Amino acid sequence: MPSSLAAFKKDAHYVLERDLGRYEVLHPSDTPFVGLFKGERVYPRASVVRLMTEERWFRQARCLLPAQAPLKRVPKGGGGRGGGGRGRGGGPPWGAARGGKAPIAGGGRRSADGGGRGGGGGD
Repeated sequence: MPSSLAAFKKDAHYVLERDLGRYEVLHPSDTPFVGLFKGERVYPRASVVRLMTEERWFRQARCLLPAQAPLKRVPKGGGGRGGGGRGRGGGPPWGAARGGKAPIAGGGRRSADGGGRGGGGGD
């Protein structure tokens, strides 16, 4: 058994419940723990199951049983930084309205004479 908390994350035989990923669960749920480490239960790594969505099962040419219940529900979201999970900003990939104004096509650059999308001066 590992001798530090960090060693449990990489260990091939044992896992702490707090080290389970977002899409991982102990199955069956009444799996007996094999020991204690600093007051936390230690489980066998063999009882960790990777969760998949119905779409993911379909991609693997499998289907769900009609009365099958999910083992765990994972909330949607990007982590709380503006939501959406679309890169750093969290907004739509084409740009968002700022201050109630829609972004201007062409990056917002205008000609020196104040005109719209013209190429030259206002002669």
